Amino acid sequence: MITEIIKFNDLDFLEESNNNCCEAPNIISIDGYYTCTNCGTTISRIIEYSAKSAFTKEEKDNRQMNERVYCPIGPRTVIKDYKDTFGNYLKPSDKMRFERLAKINRGLINGYERNLWIALPIFYRLQHLLKIPSYVSEDAFKIYRQTIRLKLTLGRSIVSLLTASVYCAIRLHKLPIFLEEIIQYSQLSKKELYKSFKVININVLPILDIKLKNIEPELYVDRIQEILKLSMKTRNLAIKILKSSKKKGLKFSGKDPRGFTAAALYISSKINGESCLQKDLCEAAIISEVTLRNRVNDFKKFNDIKNHQLNGILMKYDADRSIIHRTSAH
Repeated sequence: MITEIIKFNDLDFLEESNNNCCEAPNIISIDGYYTCTNCGTTISRIIEYSAKSAFTKEEKDNRQMNERVYCPIGPRTVIKDYKDTFGNYLKPSDKMRFERLAKINRGLINGYERNLWIALPIFYRLQHLLKIPSYVSEDAFKIYRQTIRLKLTLGRSIVSLLTASVYCAIRLHKLPIFLEEIIQYSQLSKKELYKSFKVININVLPILDIKLKNIEPELYVDRIQEILKLSMKTRNLAIKILKSSKKKGLKFSGKDPRGFTAAALYISSKINGESCLQKDLCEAAIISEVTLRNRVNDFKKFNDIKNHQLNGILMKYDADRSIIHRTSAH
């Protein structure tokens, strides 16, 4: 008889028990189990087949899902107007009362809290994927809260503004995180991110008294050097090349700083006799080989060819060709 009730209610039990239950079972779902309310027999556990979330761009295009809405702020009570806590349907006399209570409960939540309910799961996911420290995430969330208070989210995407806030905090604390990584994990385009970053930079950062400076190439030296397993001697020489070229008038602003970092590491590796291919450097710095060669030429223009000294390190040159010229040719 239980088997007939299971088919009638479209319940897929893992185990069927006709002997342990009563003659007139009334099976309901309670606390994660299918249970008979007449005799108290537990039939089986409830296995929830929930939809999978989309993380990569391909999964997002195929099956886009909304983020799970949960948040430690605001009222947590959820009043349903058709069932009680045991899953039983309400009486018609009680249904109107709970409809009214549900309406009042929804009115207690303002737009600020609703926005944070949606934004917090996305923020926690970005923090985990980018491995952002807690002090950086606090500043990022502070910037985003100010964005909500100024009502800049009206007509704009929550994901883009939240990602732009994280990008501002990363630049503020000078973390060696590439822009392509932020775009990949947030599933945004570079245009959308820059558009939201411009809005925050103009309206929010002056209120919080935050000024973002240009990213220096020295910031990415340690990360690229660690990826390619280069020696500390090459790393130190690359930093000296960057600082010396800057003193001699080489302008880093307006160009990708990773190109200068990769070029300095490439020159220093060739001087120290280490094996470092242009392809490996470009993959580690996420730049093109053309950019790398152009930045090497920029270093050559601002350094003496015959007798050149970088912060106490004397490099001897031939009469016709310099070491930098020979290494760039390789």
